[in-house]
Amino acid sequence: MTTKKQINENELTRELLVEKKIFPIETEGYYRDFLNDCCGEVEIGDLKYQAGRVLEEVDPIAFRTGMLEHFDCLKTDKQVLEIDGFYFWTDEVKKVFELTEDGE
Repeated sequence: MTTKKQINENELTRELLVEKKIFPIETEGYYRDFLNDCCGEVEIGDLKYQAGRVLEEVDPIAFRTGMLEHFDCLKTDKQVLEIDGFYFWTDEVKKVFELTEDGE
């Protein structure tokens, strides 16, 4: 049985996580897929396009703003950790590390 290394969340670095084969979320692709799943297709005339692609192409600022807001919500819900400006799935980190908070 492998023992998890106990570490304070503030001590995590991107390099340490990548060394443990925990890679950052590809945020743009994840958010594009999220929009596609939630919003489905957009019809323009007889043509259909994926919603994530449409927003990203038509209004890249709105796409980026929505993506950052979405990841802020995921962070607030503790589904992701933001480390060195990159996002990682909390569950993946917890498979390797036992996270502690300040003062523990």
